[in-house]
Amino acid sequence: MKDEYEKVRKKYNLPLFEEIDNELDISSIEKPVRLLRQLRHLATERIKLFSDVLNVVLHPDTGVFCDWYECSSFSDEERAQILGFYKRLMIVQRSLLDAEIACDERLDADTLKLAFETLQSMKQDMRSVVTKMKGIWTRPAEPKELLGYLG
Repeated sequence: MKDEYEKVRKKYNLPLFEEIDNELDISSIEKPVRLLRQLRHLATERIKLFSDVLNVVLHPDTGVFCDWYECSSFSDEERAQILGFYKRLMIVQRSLLDAEIACDERLDADTLKLAFETLQSMKQDMRSVVTKMKGIWTRPAEPKELLGYLG
């Protein structure tokens, strides 16, 4: 797998194997056929995971208690900042979709680089959001707040 990746890495100036493997777990690919396409699919999964997390904060399903409860811990200012993160992810997600439709190796490589760079640059922001979401479960719930949700 590593040898196959090195060929496309050199051809398209992609990140080092260890870096991209750490982010996308590419060493789990058993048969590197159409390798760039497979890597793009892994990047799509990861970007979608990030955008799904942010979507809970921006547009929670009020029928799902977890979504409602976690969303309630974010201020309007924090949600505005999260919207900026979400927009960045959606640009990448739509670029990955465009590459999926085009079936072009060069476009696959370019969008893979874009996805990798975006994931790297947003890691701390995502950790901050998830830490806050996780933290809400450790604070005592206000009975009045819960009764308002539960009706």
